[in-house]
Amino acid sequence: MKKYKTTGTYGAEIQVVEIIKETEKTVTIAVSRWGGESRPERYKKVTSYDVYHDTWELARKYLIKKVNAERDSAKRSLDMAQERVEAIELISLHEG
Repeated sequence: MKKYKTTGTYGAEIQVVEIIKETEKTVTIAVSRWGGESRPERYKKVTSYDVYHDTWELARKYLIKKVNAERDSAKRSLDMAQERVEAIELISLHEG
């Protein structure tokens, strides 16, 4: 069975992953490290870094939602910084 994995904080990548076994909270994948024999490894379906999705479209929507939230947060930070700059510019020599 296939799952679609989104990875990383700044990535916009969707990887197709072949799943050996799945539970409510984990997936098991055959992993080959450094060219060696593959062996099953279990991963959580959702971590702060990786998320496994049932369809490509769900993975895509997840990435879009995540990046939109990051953009909105950056806009709020920029707005707050601009307000601070404006407040500082209003400070006169006679205050404090």
